[in-house]
Amino acid sequence: METVEISKMEYEFACFVGIQRSSARIFSGSAPAYGADLVKGQFDMNLGGAIAEYVVAKYLGCYWSYRPEDMRFPDVGGAVEVRSTPHAEGYLRLHDRDKNEAPYVLV
Repeated sequence: METVEISKMEYEFACFVGIQRSSARIFSGSAPAYGADLVKGQFDMNLGGAIAEYVVAKYLGCYWSYRPEDMRFPDVGGAVEVRSTPHAEGYLRLHDRDKNEAPYVLV
């Protein structure tokens, strides 16, 4: 397992992006991906995901596509998809509609 350290400012930036994503989804009325329960952690899901993406981008030295308006664009470096879990024993869950050609990273 790799460890990546981020600064307080980097952490706050990623959290801000997570909040923007939550707000965008709430106000657009868009349905959550893969049937996620919005009541049980809309903010946690988006904050955790944004932080995970930032960490992967920093580790790879790649561009982070943090735009909430286009979820079709890959998360990191225009190529890598990132999934996150708060569970130490979590696993990478892939879905039928996931991109077969994209590498996926679990954080």
